[in-house]
This record gives sequence, structure tokens and C-alpha cells, in this order.
Amino acid sequence: MERFTLISFLINMGMSTENVINIFRSLPDFEERLTRFQVEFTARFGSPRCSTLQAHGICRRKEGICKEVKHPLIYYQKD
Repeated sequence: MERFTLISFLINMGMSTENVINIFRSLPDFEERLTRFQVEFTARFGSPRCSTLQAHGICRRKEGICKEVKHPLIYYQKD
């Protein structure tokens, strides 16, 4: 889930799919075909909502600004 979130963030900030794939190349479990599929799929179908990140324990903030936003990119823009 952390990788998915990072992929989504980078794609939505304007990074190309090739550049995102290259970030993962140095990881010991890197698989070109699987990574390419995941990055391209995420680029097409979107990113997780704040509630999803909280459910997976990635985002632990539930107060303050989090009550105002539903999507992590909006949080990034406001912060």
C-alpha cells in the first residue's frame, strides 16, 4: 500500500511513468513487468482516499486539516 500511495502521489505531481518506474529499480524485489503494470494502472485509475490510507495505517492523522480533506493530494496542497 505504501508503494501504491507513493506511485499515485508522484504521478499526480506530474512525474512520468518511466521516471516512477526508475525509482523502484534499486529495490531488491524489483520486477520490471509487475512494476510497470502497477504504475500504469495507478496512472489510469487514480489514487487512494485519505480513509483508505488511515485504514492501512499509513496516515495516522485524523484531526485538524484531515477533517477538511478527503483526498491526500488536497492535504498536500493545503499543508
